[in-house]
Amino acid sequence: MHEFRNVLRIALILGCAWGAYEPTVANGDATLTILEAALPQDGTDFDFVAEGPGFTIVTEPEEQGCFNNPVSNPVLTGFFFTSPQMTNALCYETCSQMGFLFAGTQDGDDCYCGSTSFNIGGPSTQCTSSCFGNPFEICGGEQEMTVWTTGGVVVSVPEPFTLDDEPGQSDAVNQSITFDNLPAGDYTITEQNLSPGWSLVDIDCGAAPHTRNGAGVTVMLADGEDVMCTFTHRCSGGIGGRATGDVSGDGAVNLDDMSAFVAVLLDPGAATAEDFCAADANGDTNVSGLDVASFIDLILAP
Repeated sequence: MHEFRNVLRIALILGCAWGAYEPTVANGDATLTILEAALPQDGTDFDFVAEGPGFTIVTEPEEQGCFNNPVSNPVLTGFFFTSPQMTNALCYETCSQMGFLFAGTQDGDDCYCGSTSFNIGGPSTQCTSSCFGNPFEICGGEQEMTVWTTGGVVVSVPEPFTLDDEPGQSDAVNQSITFDNLPAGDYTITEQNLSPGWSLVDIDCGAAPHTRNGAGVTVMLADGEDVMCTFTHRCSGGIGGRATGDVSGDGAVNLDDMSAFVAVLLDPGAATAEDFCAADANGDTNVSGLDVASFIDLILAP
């Protein structure tokens, strides 16, 4: 059997396809800051998620079990080698460095690499051969292999976070968040579940190349770059169940709202979210002299 295996080893080695694999490491020297700017500043929470090369993990090798692997027709054929120091770690680390997804040890000193299905021959219970390099490990059987994933696969792990904009920042939710030590690449920040009564009116990332996509933005972050993206929200009506024009909050739109409307008009930044939204009579997500005519129409409406 060993003579046949040696002939097969030579054939597999001569016919193997070498690959290059360098797992991405989520580490660099770029910085990305996300800032929330809301009017009015009432402390409403806004939820976001960040994605990009800095938000990844590298998978670890993991044993998959024992599977049939006839020496005359091996399942994993990407690369093959044998070693008197064979261990499972030696096998899967070698296969990982060559870019393969799976590694299988067999008969104590053999290692098979590949990226196709390893379960073609079905599972087995005959993996009983001790590894030549560590007798306390099992390295397959005579016609069976102990299969591992090689690890080193970069998996995206989106990063959720919450921001608010309130005077004094009195709670645990901050107005901004900074992600540092990022590698260069494209980063996407997307708002999740926009709070009722609010509109996302602008996303500004300064001079950095960026593309707006609905409720999010993709920033092209360069090495060593320091970028800030500001998400600007404006009240768009409906907060607190108030009707537009009900600035006083008494449940009706009439002349009693005039003084409250004027107070918001003179100092929009000091208004509560409910008052600000109710005073935005023309619905342009701002309170200015342009709202006066629309507010009067609301008061005079039957």
